[in-house]
Amino acid sequence: MTGEVVAGVSASPGSWCGAQWAADLAASRHLPLRLVHAGDADLDVRLADGTAFRVERLPGPPADTLLALSATAAFLVFGPSARARTADRYLRSPALALAARSACPVVVVRGRAAPSGPVVAGIDGSGAAGRAIAVAFQEAAYRGVPLIALHTRSDAEYVTAPGDRLRLEWERAAGDEHRTIAERLAGWQERYPDVVLHRIVRRDRPRHHLLELSRRAQLVVVGSRGRGGVGGLVLGSTGRVLAQRAGCPVVVVPPGGS
Repeated sequence: MTGEVVAGVSASPGSWCGAQWAADLAASRHLPLRLVHAGDADLDVRLADGTAFRVERLPGPPADTLLALSATAAFLVFGPSARARTADRYLRSPALALAARSACPVVVVRGRAAPSGPVVAGIDGSGAAGRAIAVAFQEAAYRGVPLIALHTRSDAEYVTAPGDRLRLEWERAAGDEHRTIAERLAGWQERYPDVVLHRIVRRDRPRHHLLELSRRAQLVVVGSRGRGGVGGLVLGSTGRVLAQRAGCPVVVVPPGGS
């Protein structure tokens, strides 16, 4: 892994959590750490170990500068937005606003990661999901923990058709969905033979399943684009729900991420 770990900070307490997570990541991977902010005043950050950092003020429009930094960064890291009181406000969060355009993965640091928990990946059939798989395997390998790969046939969250009909349709389709996730993961376990892989295939409700898994995970990794399923919703309802309610940090891997 190469590049800086870039953390966007502000005066909010959640921002310090993001800065600490970014510092820990940078130290563990022997990468440079860069803390930046868009305010008018100078900021100093003192991390849990007492290390003090002067935060660099961003020149020009913050989004443009962060996007430029993402071209050579390993990760862009943000704490949970102080404005994330409602779903529509969260659309203005810098993390999710940048996720679709960033050249590197974007991390929203929230919740409390389970120290010995797995890495969780949301898998669909898109190219962005392939890049999310790569990041998920890398993180699981580095942390020495299992990887749970979740695939859903549908991004639906609410059941409207009769239960018996849905069950019958799912029984017919389940084999295809297992093949889909197997195809998406083909070759990755050979590249990371020490990673214990668990595959989970569900009919629908990706948000529900990801939130449940996040409560015992170190990290949730998802792609920011897709043809439905988890990846296609990351900048919509699923992304907002994960960023607001996930029990651990969430990594959004954009189409250009690696």
